[in-house]
Amino acid sequence: MIVTLDNKNENGKECTAMVPEGWCVGENQCYWPPYTSSFRIDKAVSCMEPPKQDWDTYKIRILKKTSSFQKGRRYLKQSEETSDLQTDTDEYCSPQRKRHRK
Repeated sequence: MIVTLDNKNENGKECTAMVPEGWCVGENQCYWPPYTSSFRIDKAVSCMEPPKQDWDTYKIRILKKTSSFQKGRRYLKQSEETSDLQTDTDEYCSPQRKRHRK
């Protein structure tokens, strides 16, 4: 599933990302892992890693539902090249983190 996260990343740009349906909470929220590495996030998506308690939730807008990881990657790349939501291809979507006080 290709979604747009309502939160902006550290560069102030909207994030478009691929997430498994298991990460979604209804039609307008999803869990997002705290990983900083794009490789680790890709692995979590492709393996459909179940959300954990330390994952934050973000408001989303669903752009497209796909049946496979490969189709999702193709659509994500296409949406980055043709959409107003464009981000640099080398930059991976990582929304701003909320600070939690102890």
